Amino acid sequence: MPHTLERSRKSLLVVAWLSLVGMGFWQLFLYSNTPGDAALPLQKVWPAKTQLVRDSDKANLVIFAHPHCPCSKATVGELERLIPHIQGKVKSLVVFFKPKAKDEAWVKSDLWQKAQGLSEVQAIVDEDGLEAQRFGAKTSGQAFLYDNQGKLAFQGGLTRERGHMGDSQGRDAILHFIKTGKATLASAPVFGCALKSPERAVARGQQ
Repeated sequence: MPHTLERSRKSLLVVAWLSLVGMGFWQLFLYSNTPGDAALPLQKVWPAKTQLVRDSDKANLVIFAHPHCPCSKATVGELERLIPHIQGKVKSLVVFFKPKAKDEAWVKSDLWQKAQGLSEVQAIVDEDGLEAQRFGAKTSGQAFLYDNQGKLAFQGGLTRERGHMGDSQGRDAILHFIKTGKATLASAPVFGCALKSPERAVARGQQ
């Protein structure tokens, strides 16, 4: 009887451990596949009050990012993958949020350095998120693609889930626009940290 009770106790412990592991994987799955807040552009054209300079000879891709959002490493990675297809055809800007209380060193993170180092990509500081507000961006990784007339062709993310690279609706929409002048869809989910109030994935003390 004691041996039977001991085996039953061990079996219950194993079941409980497996349940906890399963719950952990499920929570991670939900987190990875839950998009951030969608953008709310005030209009379907290039914002009139923006200080960002639009190139009227080509399409313009504007991506908003939090410099310490781990999810957005994949977004910059996807932008790097896009470059061979969009070089000479698209002006690309990655606009990084910076609170007033933080200095330039805070915003110029590894993610900034990666974006700034990409061919034909310009990294820009967005003081207190004013440009994000003008464009309607709320989530790190939010992209806006405008045609050469300044008309919004696509808005959304470039990744299929948080922090993971690979083919996505957003990437396909941009590639199709480059080939045909029309995006396959007008919007797609964006996966990343909140621009102004980063999630716990952002290192503590960097908010």
